Order: sequence, then structure tokens, then C-alpha cells
Amino acid sequence: MYHTYEPSVTPVPIYFFTPNRPNTQAVKVVNTIKYLGITINNKGTLKSHLGPKLANARKSFNTLQRLWSHNDIEQQFKLKIYHGIYPPMITYALHHDWHIKSTQDKLDAWHLKQLRRTMKHKTTFIDRGKTNNWILTQANSERLSTAIKRRQIKYFAHIARHPDDITHTVCYGPPHIKRQLNHTRRVGRPRHHWTANVETAATSAFVSAGFPVINRQHLFSLCSNRAQVVKMTAKGGGLSEAQQVGGGPSGPP
Repeated sequence: MYHTYEPSVTPVPIYFFTPNRPNTQAVKVVNTIKYLGITINNKGTLKSHLGPKLANARKSFNTLQRLWSHNDIEQQFKLKIYHGIYPPMITYALHHDWHIKSTQDKLDAWHLKQLRRTMKHKTTFIDRGKTNNWILTQANSERLSTAIKRRQIKYFAHIARHPDDITHTVCYGPPHIKRQLNHTRRVGRPRHHWTANVETAATSAFVSAGFPVINRQHLFSLCSNRAQVVKMTAKGGGLSEAQQVGGGPSGPP
């Protein structure tokens, strides 16, 4: 299959043709598209993917309402089923995008709401004694924003260890300089990008673990210690709630 472009038309259409089919056919231009199980938009973010994902997960959760409300089933068994299905369903591929504070709060609120339904506890509006932190402690769980942050740091270390990989090439130039967009006057407010924010989060994580970071070259050398990265990004491995750095509007690397 071959690709050909029409430079005189804006936006640029893409044509696909084969030797057995000389007539070209333009690919339809859309604002969102589903690829490998996720929905991305024309801005390169996963924001349009989050709403339908939470709705589908809630619908799936409701189908097991007889399980969650059953009095003869142990709570630990219910939590084991919940943790094995729904957090992985929600957090799939979300570490590839940078999420602002409101998005993180939305994910955490969804998670805590389903945990309360699983454990049969009322909301804090009714029962002030059972706070969200109490629910997380009793369920032996963590906020989804924390889980995503751990995966982001782990994936950043993977990129740093593979300088020949295309993902590293997209994020950094040859002398470990962050790449900038060619267009210097983008429409809309300035966006916080994945590379800069996750690099800052990784630096903070290493400093908290007792490894001061001197510069980016030193950060990449620390990321080469895979055992330390795995230990640091493990659940309960030292990535505190205070390191959940928020940001501006999300954007591609």
C-alpha cells in the first residue's frame, strides 16, 4: 500500500491506492478516531477518550450490583474482584498523556465512588467520619492519579534508557534537548506537554528517593538503573500524594 499527498489542499488529504486499484480514494478527515482501544482527538490528547471509558466502566460495574450488595460475600473478595477489573480498565493507556488537576480529580472521584459502593459505605456528605483517605486505607488501594503517575515515571525511564527508540527521538534531540514544536504561535492557551511534566515528576521522585539530580544527563543515567526505577515506582514505593503535580491543558509530547 502506498501513500500520496495533495500539497495544494488544506487540510492535507491522504490517498491510498494499490497497483490493482488505480483509482485513489481519500481518507475521511475526522476529529476523533479509535486506535488500539483508545479514542484520540485531532489535538493528540486522550481527553475525548476519558468520558466514554468512565461511562462504560460504570455500566459494567452496575451489571454486578447483585455481587456488590450481597451480604453473604466477604468484602475482601468483592475488593479483589473490583481491583482486578476496573482500575486496569480505567488507567489503560492514560500514562501516555499528561492530565490536568481537574482530570485527575475526576478519575479519583470515580474510583472512590465505586469503592464506597463495593464496601457499602455512604458518601462523606452523609457520613463525615469515613473520609476518602480512610476508604483508601481500608480497601488497601490508592488514587488512580497516583497509579498513573507511577506508570508515567516508569515509562519515562524506559524512554531514557533507549536513545535509539523513535519515542526518545520524538521527545529529545541528539544532545538530550527537549524538542520544540515548529509552530511558535499556536492557537489557544499555552499547553503543558508530557515530556516536560513527567521529567519534572521523575526528578522529584528520584530526589525523594535520595538521589539528587544534577542535570538531564544525570537523570538519564539514574533511569538506566532499572531495578531502582522499579522499586521507586512500585505501589507504596515512595511516590507520595504530594508529588501529584498538576498542570495546564494537556498536550502531546
